[in-house]
Amino acid sequence: MPKHKIAILFEYPTLNGGERSILSMIADSNRPLYEFVAIAPLSGRLARKLKELDLPHLPYDFRDGNGLKLSQERLQNSFRKIVSVHNIDLLHANSLAMGRLTGSLVPQLSIQCTAHLRDMMKLSRSAMSHLNRNAKLVAVSSATRDFHIAQGLEPSRCATIYNGIDSEEFMPGKKSGDLKKELGIRDDAFLILNAGQICLRKAQDVLVKAFAEVADRIPYAHLVLAGERYSTKQESVKFEQSLDETIRDARLEKRFHKLGFRDDIAAVMRDCDLLVHTARQEPLGRVLLEAATTRMPIIATDVGGTREILEHNFSAILLTTDNRSAFAEAMESLYRNPEKRNQLSTNAEKRIAEKFRLHDQREELFAMWNNLL
Repeated sequence: MPKHKIAILFEYPTLNGGERSILSMIADSNRPLYEFVAIAPLSGRLARKLKELDLPHLPYDFRDGNGLKLSQERLQNSFRKIVSVHNIDLLHANSLAMGRLTGSLVPQLSIQCTAHLRDMMKLSRSAMSHLNRNAKLVAVSSATRDFHIAQGLEPSRCATIYNGIDSEEFMPGKKSGDLKKELGIRDDAFLILNAGQICLRKAQDVLVKAFAEVADRIPYAHLVLAGERYSTKQESVKFEQSLDETIRDARLEKRFHKLGFRDDIAAVMRDCDLLVHTARQEPLGRVLLEAATTRMPIIATDVGGTREILEHNFSAILLTTDNRSAFAEAMESLYRNPEKRNQLSTNAEKRIAEKFRLHDQREELFAMWNNLL
């Protein structure tokens, strides 16, 4: 029996939560019914990961040599050719923006299109109309689904399928001490981790201000940022600069560490003591799933789909956004109460194991595709 060929459409060359989530779903050689190919930019971390996973890669750039988005006509012609030449049976967009694109292309294509909704943002009527042309849409949380239904998404067209987590990759383990050696800090340092893209939405500005406020009360605490800034917009550049300025003003340079992108984030998490996630908006934070699976205590903002993962004061401490003092107090409180940290992390790990198993979420996604093919 021939395999169905599913093409996954990526807009950017990055390897962030959305890319890692879909790759964990499809990077499984024991799939007799499906063959996957990636339509993605030629180079970058995503391209290298595709090569590592031995997933076929069809290079494609959605922008011309001047960095401008390709015209609708050019996109339509390109994708008609790709679908025909490579015998694609289904086209899946891995982001809301790409879902708008596949929806707009539906009248020009002879195959089914589906898309992931990994963002919560206001959309125009035209954009929503394009999304509704896809055969099926996958929201990463009920909060994300409800948000888009409220602005015109057809409910019957959209299902909630959570991101799944590989419990073996993020298995809890003893602290190796490697990160402290890498950073050149004392063995008894208390490491507070923030992992994710450096940007306004992730609100690391709230975190560094909270850390500056509480640093004197946790003398051996160090703040660790794992992630990069991808946007080159001036406001984004200034945002990252403001983080460094806050740390300099507080004279905490020796206790602030920017790791940049890490492909060993599970090991980093195991070596840290507390995850603090200050995001102002979060459809479903993959970093929360990862941290919980490694049995890491969590402080996070109560936004988007976070309550679908964690329960306040049971499996995490959940706070309102932009509440610097509350984050400072929570960090100090958990630092002084290892028993509470252990209780939160144990409960969170159990929750993830019950609700966010990679196998279960993969089966739901594949069942959706199977019904369309």
